Amino acid sequence: EEGVRAELIRSKEGGKKKKKKGKINAPATDAAEATAGDGDGAGVGVFREGEKVAAKYHGKARYYPGKVRAVNGDGTYDIDYDDGEKERGVHAALIKSTEPTPAQAQAQRRAAAEAEAEAEAEARAQAQAAEREAEAAKAAAAAAATATVAASVSAAAKPSIG
Repeated sequence: EEGVRAELIRSKEGGKKKKKKGKINAPATDAAEATAGDGDGAGVGVFREGEKVAAKYHGKARYYPGKVRAVNGDGTYDIDYDDGEKERGVHAALIKSTEPTPAQAQAQRRAAAEAEAEAEAEARAQAQAAEREAEAAKAAAAAAATATVAASVSAAAKPSIG
């Protein structure tokens, strides 16, 4: 297959390590090496059953959304893609989580709480403004009623010429 990145290629020689200019050329042996992914380090690692992920279907370049159906004993995963396709034995390097990290989830919760607090403060401010308007309208109505009564009393107090 053409266009496969070097970090996705492993030797079939079974773990023999050769030293060459201070570098080790061997297949990945631990989880950190096996899950090195596409180099961006984001969202790649150990996944759990039911986790929402994006995986490279048959190792292609594009990630497709899905869920981890099973975690296999050999370190691979079975993926159920959102479009109905299924794939078995997908290496962790071809998968990235689409669920937020704990830090991202905490930031999302904090942002949501701040937005909710702002909305509540705005609602309180609107309620207070409406209450002030109602009090002003009540005061204006009382003043109008007082003026009407005063005018009635004044009219009644004038002698009638007739």
